[in-house]
This record gives sequence, structure tokens and C-alpha cells, in this order.
Amino acid sequence: MLNINCFTWNKYLPEQELIEGTCSFHSIRNADYMIKILKNIKINSSYTDNIKKNIFFKKMTSKKQLDIDLKYLIGNLKNLRLNGKEIKKIIKDKNLSDNIFPVYYSDCKSEFYSEDILKIKEVKRQKSYIISFILFKKRLNMISHWCPIIIQKNNNNINVHIVDSYNMTWWGDPRINSLIKHLYPGPKNISCLKDNVKGDLFYISKTIFHTSVYFVAIYLFIYAIFYKFKLIQNT
Repeated sequence: MLNINCFTWNKYLPEQELIEGTCSFHSIRNADYMIKILKNIKINSSYTDNIKKNIFFKKMTSKKQLDIDLKYLIGNLKNLRLNGKEIKKIIKDKNLSDNIFPVYYSDCKSEFYSEDILKIKEVKRQKSYIISFILFKKRLNMISHWCPIIIQKNNNNINVHIVDSYNMTWWGDPRINSLIKHLYPGPKNISCLKDNVKGDLFYISKTIFHTSVYFVAIYLFIYAIFYKFKLIQNT
């Protein structure tokens, strides 16, 4: 029987700003870094410590490195909101890991690009492998978001890593459940806490806080303009 463990690294990552609109680039970056991390560590009792000590983890969690990476990935692109095809093109053009696949979620099931299905099957034939999926999700049909999920399989042990810089996706999200069910049908021993409710509360609280800060900043800016205008009139 397969044993599935999950690791959520969201809080370690440099946060994506509320109105930044670059989640697809964050996802590409985080997926590629986590693949490099997992390729360069030992799987033992110090698994999480080995991840944290890895040089690529330090790069992935560095705000300074994030700015460098986003500049490299975005380049001269004007469109920052990428679809799956565009994500695949960025990955190819920037010579990143070829085991990163965009995935959509529709009618309660995962949907892959047809050209990726065979390649995913070939990867899965191996006893041990590392593969990443960048999941697309929407909230209230308004907020769209890409989230990277990295899977490391070692014989019957599967470690699932969530690296969402926007903190919108946690274990228990139906999209992740659908992906795992599709990849590994049959009985599974899943030793993961369902953090989607806690994650949603954290995400909503953070979003409300950031929105409030923006509103206060806009209010103070407008107030300062009117106050200055009033002073000029009274002069």
C-alpha cells in the first residue's frame, strides 16, 4: 500500500502581494526550486531538516532572490497572467525542469494537456521519481490562481509538497485530492492533516488585512491631496 505524507511550505516563502498578479511566475519558480531541493537531499529521518539546510531552499525563501528570479522569468513579457500553454512555454524557454505540468480542475476531476499525459505515465513507471503539477484554481469565479504541488515518490512512500507563495492552497483542497486520486488510484494510507479550513482562514485574514492597508493608504493619499488643495485656496 502507498504511504502518502504531506508538507506545506507556504509560510516559509516570500509573500506574493495582493494585487501583484504574478502567481504563475511564482509557481514556476517555486516548483523548479523544490524539484532541485528534493534531487539534492537524502530521504531519511532528518528529511525536513535536510530540505531546510539545502542551498536551493535558502534561495527559494529569499526575497532578494525572488526579485532576481521574477525579473529573469518575466523578461520583457507584458502579459503577467499566464495560461497553461504559456506556463509550458516559459518552462521550456528558460530551460527549467521538464517534469513540471500545468493542470486544470473541472467537474471535480484533474485535466491534463493531451501531450503531457503520456510523459506523466512514463515518469510514473519508475519506482522513484520527482514530478510537479501547477494547479489552476478559481475563487468565486473572480480570483484565479496557480499553485505548485511537487510529488516525490520513493518506492511505496510518497511525499507531497505544497509551495504556494500566496497561501491560498493547503492540504485538503479538492484539487489536490483529485490529483492524488487520479495519480494513485486504489487504497492509500494518507497521513496528512486536512489544513484547508485553517489555510482558508489564514488566507482570508491575510487578504482582509492587506486590503485594509491599501484602503487606508488610498484614503490618506486622497485626504492629503484635498488638504493641500484647501490650503492653496485659503492662501
